[in-house]
Amino acid sequence: MKLSATITSLIALVGTASAFSSLSTQGLARTHAFTRSSKTQLYDIIAADAVDQEFVDEGLGGVKLSRESAVKIFGKVSDNPEAQDITRYTKVTEISEANVKDFMAKAGVTIISTGTGNELFKDPGTSTVSELFYAPSEAVKNALSSAPNASVSNAKKVVFNFIGGDDLMIFEVMDAAKLMMDGLDLSKKTEIVFNSLCHSQFPNELASVSVTATSGTSTSELSGADKCAALGEIYFHEGKYWIVTEEDVNTES
Repeated sequence: MKLSATITSLIALVGTASAFSSLSTQGLARTHAFTRSSKTQLYDIIAADAVDQEFVDEGLGGVKLSRESAVKIFGKVSDNPEAQDITRYTKVTEISEANVKDFMAKAGVTIISTGTGNELFKDPGTSTVSELFYAPSEAVKNALSSAPNASVSNAKKVVFNFIGGDDLMIFEVMDAAKLMMDGLDLSKKTEIVFNSLCHSQFPNELASVSVTATSGTSTSELSGADKCAALGEIYFHEGKYWIVTEEDVNTES
């Protein structure tokens, strides 16, 4: 196999991985690295091959699609949270607080709590112990502390909505969702789901969570923001509210 084909295959793998771990930015950095010089002979061969191609097409393997899309992963929360579906959207839409309250009031949906967390690495210094605090879990801790007595025991359905930049990792979100579930007063009959939404327009190393309680009524006749509100799918991030709608699903392959 030619090295040029190998590079294409690597980019394709990066594009595939980004669907669940949002590695698009890192993937692009790796392709750019092929043009650098190195003391390693094999590395120089790869770099030379890349130069012969003049450029690496970001459209290959879905890298460009991943970078430009908002990616939402849906899943269920239990003792072992599970990601079940992934959807790409062409954009994320901001909606005003007044509209959020109006939509949710009509749908009988309540925002229980919100929280924001930063990723933090504590250097071990002279010791051998380092600490890494993940943004989704820190967001959950913040949300729980802001509503310590929140009870959703009467809710039919509770939704955890996580939002962040390209570095928002699904496994970190699932761990945070479990932490949120354990911290709330929930009925065993309550359906608990999560949404993890990432897009390059949001800063890295920062994530937010909003917890909503819904009546679980049918949304089949609704669309747009009305349907998002009825589903309890409202994302609160840095003082603003965001949604992704069915009308903006990215159908490109």
